[in-house]
Amino acid sequence: HDFGDIEKIYFSEFITPLRGARYYEEEGTRYFLTNFEFRYPFIKYLALGWPLPLIMGGIQGVTFLDMGAAWNGNDLHLFGHEDIKGFYFDDLISGFGVGTRLFLGYFLLKIDVAWRFDFNVISSPNYLFSLGLDF
Repeated sequence: HDFGDIEKIYFSEFITPLRGARYYEEEGTRYFLTNFEFRYPFIKYLALGWPLPLIMGGIQGVTFLDMGAAWNGNDLHLFGHEDIKGFYFDDLISGFGVGTRLFLGYFLLKIDVAWRFDFNVISSPNYLFSLGLDF
């Protein structure tokens, strides 16, 4: 392989979480991402007796708004306007949603439901599950 031309080499990086968007939906050499998240106690203590005795506690709820964009050079257009469509997000991607956080010993199970929106359109729900640590 000839790697003399830098344009023939492909690098990629997932910048997450922009919940509600698809991976590689936008691409560019520059990006920004912001997450607004409100966490609150959702279920303090839950004890089930049947069919399986199960005790859980400390389940948190979360409401969030994520926004971001990716672009090349100085070619960034966050918003657009059309006569029929009105204002819309052009390069700007945004998503909002709700979720829960369940502490499982050392790990945290995150369950989120996110919707992408663009001033006029709200997408169908996107379900996200992840297991990790919390900050």
